[in-house]
Amino acid sequence: MLEAELARAPAGKTRFGLALPGARYLLELRPDPETRALLHAAHHPTVAKVDVAVLQTLVLGPLLGIDPDPARLKQHVAFTPHPAEALDGLRHGRYQAVFLVNPTPLSQLQAVSEAGQVMPPKATYFYPKLPSGLVINVVHD
Repeated sequence: MLEAELARAPAGKTRFGLALPGARYLLELRPDPETRALLHAAHHPTVAKVDVAVLQTLVLGPLLGIDPDPARLKQHVAFTPHPAEALDGLRHGRYQAVFLVNPTPLSQLQAVSEAGQVMPPKATYFYPKLPSGLVINVVHD
């Protein structure tokens, strides 16, 4: 099963699942200098390690022509934290392809934050989510 293989990725190893009608692939990022240079040209080194940044920079943008701007990204890409939901959409013809991505580790989120950078779109899906009022409202004594 693709999800199980994806979940077995060693720490620090970038892997994606790619599901197409009738085919499943496990994709692994090559650690070569050319690939690293492409990622670092597009992102701060801490952001370049985030799986969704790798997917956008090396696959969605150059191979599929999908713009990383969140408003335009939504025109071509649907997001779900549930692999079964995405694969069901593929089976029923709602999607042409499904990319499965491991959840962003908290250590990456912390590193990006400490570097003063911004996480790429859809890299910060966490459950349970805090109600936004706890984060954006001022609390008075």
